[in-house]
Amino acid sequence: MDVSDPTDLKPLSEIPYPILNLKVADSLLFVSLFRDITDFRIEILSLADPAQPLLLGSTPDFALQLDVEGERAYLAASLRGLEVVDISVVLFDVLMNTK
Repeated sequence: MDVSDPTDLKPLSEIPYPILNLKVADSLLFVSLFRDITDFRIEILSLADPAQPLLLGSTPDFALQLDVEGERAYLAASLRGLEVVDISVVLFDVLMNTK
């Protein structure tokens, strides 16, 4: 949100899908969302430019809740229980592209 004028808040950008959960870690946004009834995923976006988030990668995982610590994403995956996803490849790509 652009809060430069508190009486006239305006969105900087949006994700046009239902969001189940999200987590911000440094300048990265991890979003658990679904595009349609068969397409659940976690998308990882760069927030280096908040007005234009950049999709860096995604995983075909479903998460009601998620948390990120280091190179791991922890997913509360409904009936599948807790899942731990290695996100180091995406994080490595992010670090290499920002140097």
